[in-house]
Amino acid sequence: LFATHPAPEVEADVVALGGWEGRVENGRLVVEGSGDVEDWWRVAAVAAWAHLDRSGTPVDTSGAVPPGPARSHPDE
Repeated sequence: LFATHPAPEVEADVVALGGWEGRVENGRLVVEGSGDVEDWWRVAAVAAWAHLDRSGTPVDTSGAVPPGPARSHPDE
């Protein structure tokens, strides 16, 4: 809570930070690249909020998976 965090850069419809680039294509969140998982979340959040601000509709995040070890579904 007390640590300073870097803010993503926003240029046109692309959000970038720490090796990640995020954007919304056809209503779906796309985050590509590599880097720290914390930066992935920052890019995803800023891209999603920017889309909501522009369009008035929430972004589809169903295909956006944060980096890290594969997780299994609790029912599996």
